[in-house]
Amino acid sequence: MNNTYFDEIGSLIQSSHSLNSAVFFKDLSAIYYVFNYDAINLKYGFDVLNNGNSLQPEKYDNWNIKIGYNSANNQKLRYRFNAQNGSFYGGSRTSGGMYLNYQLLPFANIEASYDINHLNLNELGKETFHLARLTGEVFFNNRLNWTTYVQYNNQQNNFNINSRLQWEYKPLSYVYFVITDNLNKDFNQKNWGIAFKMNYRLDF
Repeated sequence: MNNTYFDEIGSLIQSSHSLNSAVFFKDLSAIYYVFNYDAINLKYGFDVLNNGNSLQPEKYDNWNIKIGYNSANNQKLRYRFNAQNGSFYGGSRTSGGMYLNYQLLPFANIEASYDINHLNLNELGKETFHLARLTGEVFFNNRLNWTTYVQYNNQQNNFNINSRLQWEYKPLSYVYFVITDNLNKDFNQKNWGIAFKMNYRLDF
């Protein structure tokens, strides 16, 4: 796959290229790889690491190779994991991720995921970012369900809890009741909120 982007005066902003392939097994699980290359003409500096050291506007060549495994999707327990490594704006990036899903259909569904990104930008600094998420869904019937997710993001120093009750009172018409709570890494509350939303489908 190839994508190329230009600005309003016709100068190249970004040229992206990718190559991927996969091997599928009899149980429908798969091993795959993805190779990405991006030529970027950075027009404006930005602070990737949020440490006060900004990238300078210039041309960068970023590449990475990602290798992963996906289990079969037709099982109650599903999982996948991946690892990737490559160059990143004159430095390097190493990352990995894991995903786990257990289906207790038609009653419940549980998901957990974790991602880690290590960025090394040489004299600009280096940092490791973590993102973890746990999601639980309970299905009372085919029109009423309750979903709660808990997420931690160390880049934003944020621990988020979001709980939503959804009722489809008529086909494609819903009522939502949502409670959100945001805390820092020391579990001190930053903000919270309650929301109510209702929509109704009109047929003409």
